[in-house]
Amino acid sequence: MKIPNQGVGPDQSQPVNFRRWLEKGTEMYMWKIAELKNQLIRNDLTDAEAFKYLMANSILLTAATIQYGVSNQYDMMNGFVGLFATIIGTWIAYKLNGGYDGKQFVHRYLAICWVAFIRFFVLIILPLIVAKLVLEALYLGGVPEGTTLADVVFVSAMETIFIAVLARHIKQVAGAANNANGGADNG
Repeated sequence: MKIPNQGVGPDQSQPVNFRRWLEKGTEMYMWKIAELKNQLIRNDLTDAEAFKYLMANSILLTAATIQYGVSNQYDMMNGFVGLFATIIGTWIAYKLNGGYDGKQFVHRYLAICWVAFIRFFVLIILPLIVAKLVLEALYLGGVPEGTTLADVVFVSAMETIFIAVLARHIKQVAGAANNANGGADNG
């Protein structure tokens, strides 16, 4: 099963039309791995096509972490906020890289995401988690057993800040590569 080759996708000057972008010039394989492997062997998978696989993987992996019907309503809320943040964040990073005409998005996204997350975790998330646990222990008499609205707000804030950090780095790399290549990078 594959998505047919049709339509026109967005570029930097057009408003976002997700359906048209999804249809633009690609065949996204859902089952036939041999055909996908041949496309990869020929170096025939464009950055726009690779982005679709990245987005699909991100959505499925994030959706798999949602705690459906377990614990309390805040667990599901937290999961769906994370799913929404993943979709929007990946799309923003893609657009800041140059969108359909951008270069090396998946390379940039995965590499920058890894390093930025390690730094973000050590410098921001870990200290804030420790501070949150100490404050809960001191002022609430202990750490709540289930997910709370405060947890959802905390995680949502961290996801939003991380998306902004990631997007800023991708935009900087795309801009610098574009300048270094005399505007040929389209990023």
